[in-house]
Amino acid sequence: MKREDSIRNKELKNNLKAVFKECTKTYKIHKKDYLLWTDNKDFIFEIFPRAYIREDDLKPVLCISCSFKPFYADDILWEILGMESNKKEPKSLRVIGAFTAPAKQIYENFIILKDIDIENLKSELYDEINKILNLIKNVSEDDYTFNKEEGGWEKGLILKSVHHSDYQTAKTILNNMTGTGSFIVGNKSFKELAINYIDKRSNIIGEYVMDKKEKIKGIIAGIITCAVIGLFVWLMMVNLVIGIVVFVLCLGIILGIALFKPVPKSKTTKEKKVKEIKDKAKLDEIIKEIKKKTEMTYYKITLGEETNDIYSSKIGGLPYWDLNKEYPTDSNGNKLVLLAQINFEKEKFDDERLPKTGILQIFIAADDLYGCNFDDVQNNWKVVYHETINNEINENEIEKLNVPTNKTVEMCPMDKNMNSVMLKFEKNKCYITTCTYNFENIVKDILKEKYNEEVTEKNLY
Repeated sequence: MKREDSIRNKELKNNLKAVFKECTKTYKIHKKDYLLWTDNKDFIFEIFPRAYIREDDLKPVLCISCSFKPFYADDILWEILGMESNKKEPKSLRVIGAFTAPAKQIYENFIILKDIDIENLKSELYDEINKILNLIKNVSEDDYTFNKEEGGWEKGLILKSVHHSDYQTAKTILNNMTGTGSFIVGNKSFKELAINYIDKRSNIIGEYVMDKKEKIKGIIAGIITCAVIGLFVWLMMVNLVIGIVVFVLCLGIILGIALFKPVPKSKTTKEKKVKEIKDKAKLDEIIKEIKKKTEMTYYKITLGEETNDIYSSKIGGLPYWDLNKEYPTDSNGNKLVLLAQINFEKEKFDDERLPKTGILQIFIAADDLYGCNFDDVQNNWKVVYHETINNEINENEIEKLNVPTNKTVEMCPMDKNMNSVMLKFEKNKCYITTCTYNFENIVKDILKEKYNEEVTEKNLY
């Protein structure tokens, strides 16, 4: 894309931001970051408009989609993950939160724009929003369904099945999942947490059904008792001795039924306990092998004190920069903002994977997506490594480059009132988790090597 086309692309995206603000007032809908959203008593709807210059033919395009989900989907997911407090958070968390239920796409359209000016963009976007708002009036829970080609289809169907107390379907989907469900809370995966949650829910329902059966039994026993008493009175009137004998017999039968309780079968036989002990020992051995094979050193990063030092490992603020190099810019020629930098000379990591000298830096664009591009053209962020450091450069020399910082731009992940903050590094050990792409292969190798067992992905868990 040529420079003039990049400028048009930037202008088009800025115009979309301006129209966004007007949309919220005109349609009384909400804006959160790059999304518009609205809701009714049952569902929340996400509207995702994008505008950009197409790379292949350089035509301006408006792309818009709408997805929805029932409120119960997030509620049940948060119950599964132990995050019930999220229910009290603002509704926007259901739109942009990291731990949210999948939404079902119900609308998508691409429009080639006549021009990139605000009025033309506004006209097209408003037409699309009107279509979407009319469409969502007729949305029902039946529309919240997924096919296997859609992202998050398993979670969506599991949550819907749980909502309707169809625990058998939910467990079938969980047991057939090839992965673990992406979400990891503590050391447990979504799959583990969901199975535990469903077991608890189904037990509660089972107890309720048993209580209902006991009530029915009580009613039947009451009717029989009344009938026996009536029979006794009638027999007393006919023959006193026969009446007393029949009454005593019936009373004995009723008391026997009422007091009889079957002896429950032992839930854990000796054999079962032995098997459980062996299975646990085997599991502990497998976990030990997984740790042995996958142990890695990592560095936990925390924030320290504020600093203005251009040589520190830090986030935000003025960067260190070699004055002999060209400062990094985005596709429109605008200088990028320092997100973070690490000074390897100062940190002195005892790790052969990391360099002993130099500074590593990450730069981002000062836009609403911080340089991210959904069209796979990643030219609005940069990673720079200075192999050697010139310790003669000072802060004033960097300021003369007119470098933007989190204090001087509107769009930035750091607070505008915050100085740069130093980074602290703590060395730790970590191991592969169940959501890592090759976890299954590692476990299968261990089972083969140590126990000569062949397993498939389906029965691995």
